[in-house]
Parts: sequence; structure tokens; C-alpha cells
Amino acid sequence: MIFDKSFIEFSLEDKLRNACINEHYVMERQMGICGAPYRADFGVIKTDAICGYVIRGGQGGSSRLAAQVDCCSLLFEQVTVVVSKHWFNVVNQIPSWCGVLMVTQNDEGDVHWVQLRAPGVSPRADLRLAASMMWKGYLAERLRKLEGRMPCTSLGRSELADRLLQLRGPDGVRQDLKAFLRWRRTAPPLTLSWCEVH
Repeated sequence: MIFDKSFIEFSLEDKLRNACINEHYVMERQMGICGAPYRADFGVIKTDAICGYVIRGGQGGSSRLAAQVDCCSLLFEQVTVVVSKHWFNVVNQIPSWCGVLMVTQNDEGDVHWVQLRAPGVSPRADLRLAASMMWKGYLAERLRKLEGRMPCTSLGRSELADRLLQLRGPDGVRQDLKAFLRWRRTAPPLTLSWCEVH
């Protein structure tokens, strides 16, 4: 059976929420690297990993899937391709560290998930890119709180992100990214005030 992408999205979101029910996490739809042409359908930022999920509905183009996974491997520490059919073709198109998850449905309409391959760790993941997802002003304020002074105004977002990673390490960057995404959802439009980030 082939499901349309919206059905897979709905089912996957429900599965991810249930899987993370006892964790502190943030889930983001259509999450990708700033300026990159591809993104993950879902990003889940947990304490120990930033995970990306790429939904492949139907057959689609193999070159697009390979490019999408390649792009996602820069940001996400783990990448999983979600399929409903044609899983054999998918396994042959993606790196061995990339996970494969298949959605199925029985005659009663119950949705089931089959982990065809568990995700490993992306060898290209760079947490500086995760830190760069935060706005420049937000990064500057976070660094001010950590170092007791505002960083130099000439520093760009990538340089601020690099400094944050140096100070906070991988776990701290994940924690700060979760805080930023939560803050961004509730911040008033066009606000220039930077509230507490935790």
C-alpha cells in the first residue's frame, strides 16, 4: 500500500511525539540549514542528538533523495528516511549510516512501523550549523549572558555560533537550540527584547 505524504506526516508526527514522551525535546516541521535547497520534513532536537526525518512518498527521484539526505547530513546527527513502499530502492540510494523506517497498515486500518535500518551517526554533522540556526541577536544575547559582556558587533552569525559551541559544547548547543525554537514560537512579532533563553 502506498500512502500519500500528508498521511505519513500525520502518522510520523504522532509516532515521534509518543517516542519522545519522557524526553525534553522540540519538534520542528520543515527543518533545514539556512540557505540550503533541501530540508527534513521533521526535525527533533533531543538532549543527545538532532534527528532529521525525510519522508519519501511513492517512488520519486533517486537523485533528489540522495541530495536531500546529503544536505540533511550536515545539520542532523541522525537522519532517517521514512517510506511506505519501494524500501529496497531507498536502502540502495542512501548511505549505510542513514536509517530507514517503513509505515504499513493492516486490514483493520491500524498503522504499524517497521524499522528496516536503525540510524547511525552522520559523519558530516556539524553542530556549528545547529548553533547558526539561532538569530544573530539571540546568539549575541546568549553569549553576553555566558561571558558577562556583549560580543563584538563585527562578528557574524557563524562566528557567534562557533563561539557558542566552544563555550557550551554539543549538549549545550542542543539545549540552546531547543530554547531558541521554543522562544521563537512565543516571541511577539518584531520584538527587539531578548528575554531569558532558558
